[in-house]
Amino acid sequence: MQKTLFLAATLALSAVFSAGASPSRSPARTVQVRPYKGPVYSIFFHPLISEPREAFAVSSKQVFMDEWFVTVSEFKKVLASLYQRGFVLVSPRQFYVKEADGRWEKKDVLLPVGKKPLILSEDDVNYYKTMRTHGVISRLWVDPEGRLAGILTLPDGTSKVVYDNEVPQVLERFISVHPDFSLDGARGIIGETGYYGAFGYPDVANPKAFDHDNQVYQATKVAQKLRQMGWEFASHSYDHETAVREPDAQFEAAEKLWMKEIGPIVGPTPYYIFPFGELWNEDRTRMNFLNSLGFSYYFGVDRRASVGYADGSILLGRVAVDGRSLRLGAPSLRIFMDTKKILDPDRASLKYR
Repeated sequence: MQKTLFLAATLALSAVFSAGASPSRSPARTVQVRPYKGPVYSIFFHPLISEPREAFAVSSKQVFMDEWFVTVSEFKKVLASLYQRGFVLVSPRQFYVKEADGRWEKKDVLLPVGKKPLILSEDDVNYYKTMRTHGVISRLWVDPEGRLAGILTLPDGTSKVVYDNEVPQVLERFISVHPDFSLDGARGIIGETGYYGAFGYPDVANPKAFDHDNQVYQATKVAQKLRQMGWEFASHSYDHETAVREPDAQFEAAEKLWMKEIGPIVGPTPYYIFPFGELWNEDRTRMNFLNSLGFSYYFGVDRRASVGYADGSILLGRVAVDGRSLRLGAPSLRIFMDTKKILDPDRASLKYR
């Protein structure tokens, strides 16, 4: 009986991991699978630097851009390393399920032998002014052909449409070549704040703006496209403030704004990414309020794939992949990559350090 189940699971996973493969590729091979018992890994990025020379040019934001962002070329090398090391993209909901009695259960998901599950997330996909004036795209856009595009504002004030300059675009191209890098179509989680709109449309947060309705429409099209591609969404708080700087009453009012302004664009979500990686799990007032809004999966920042539980919620640690961790060769990244092989030459040549 066990052998029969194993064979059925093997054939099923073979279909899952070969789906989307091009007819020109070699025939799908049989994939041996086992219930996965190990840790579920998690990493996160910020929006990618499209123009390194602009991001790393001498300015008041040079250090900021160097420390917290990775370039397009670095992200591509990270993906290649993750794939070579046996990681496969998954959704938290595939592994962690809340039962009717409130208990959380970790599922023994079937994975190909040698594969390790990885949750990928991208924070602050709002394209704040600091980003868009220092080498990051200014917004996402769905073009007339239905493709996910980015709008890159150049130093001379002109703009161009780009298709390979942000995490979802680069990842989609990678998966088209390596479909077994995704389990059941999983992509990642996009964290949206609210005070600067969504996806590069700041007037989403300004109902009185003359372009408000159009920006809501464009942002909603982007969210629909991303969801169609397999992405999920998370609240990254409305104001992106620390608990110390935002008292409870102000915080609750702001989070209600997120539900009102951003919620209808991205749709209902159980995911909440703490700003600055702060862990609020011991603040019962704040956590009870967030739970009342429908959140139950919470993400912080950690040096490993940590998992914790608190009053009906699950707390998942994420490892940061950014300029600082790459430069320092952070031990937390060793399982994922050799950081020396990832660094962009434009970053490595910076002289201020």
